[in-house]
Amino acid sequence: MPEVDLADDTFVVAPAEELAARLAGPAFWRTCWPAIELSPYHDRGAEGMRWYAGGALSGTAELWLEPYRDGTVVHVFLRADPARGTSPPRRLARLRREYAVSLKAALFALKDEVESGRAVGTSRIPIPATPSTRGPEELQIPAAAHTEAPTEVHTEIHTEIATEVRIDERPDAAGAAPETGRAAKNAQVAEAGQDSDSAATRRSATRPA
Repeated sequence: MPEVDLADDTFVVAPAEELAARLAGPAFWRTCWPAIELSPYHDRGAEGMRWYAGGALSGTAELWLEPYRDGTVVHVFLRADPARGTSPPRRLARLRREYAVSLKAALFALKDEVESGRAVGTSRIPIPATPSTRGPEELQIPAAAHTEAPTEVHTEIHTEIATEVRIDERPDAAGAAPETGRAAKNAQVAEAGQDSDSAATRRSATRPA
């Protein structure tokens, strides 16, 4: 594994072709890493570039331009070892930080230059406004309608009441209404009582003194 293994991602609101023209040449990298000499060996056009790294480091470097929405993600990779051999851990950590910070500062400066004049939060590509296809009557909110109880409910209630009335008026086994039947039974009981009283009176009259 290389002692310097750097990977950086920066989003820039600009087309990949424009960034490739700015980043493929040696001018940007001399400003970014002045102690590293880059020799290109694979020109990928709008997709980026690959280099051999020499000078203070010995290894490879790569630029990958990935289109994303209205801009480009700039991927930078540096995999190399110090040309003087293995460095102490503290010096190696400081060396990694220096390369990472200088790269990020150079990319942010490029980002500010390319995106100058664009309002923050706006797209580089104008988005046309799409008018609504809905008519004015569809956009109106209908007023709340007065809800009434279904007619079927009232019909069922009247039916139950009528059924109960018919049950109360159902004739008894003798063929008369319940009230009429009870009156007849009461009359029969009264007559039976009167007959009993008459029989007892007759018996008391015929009994010897």
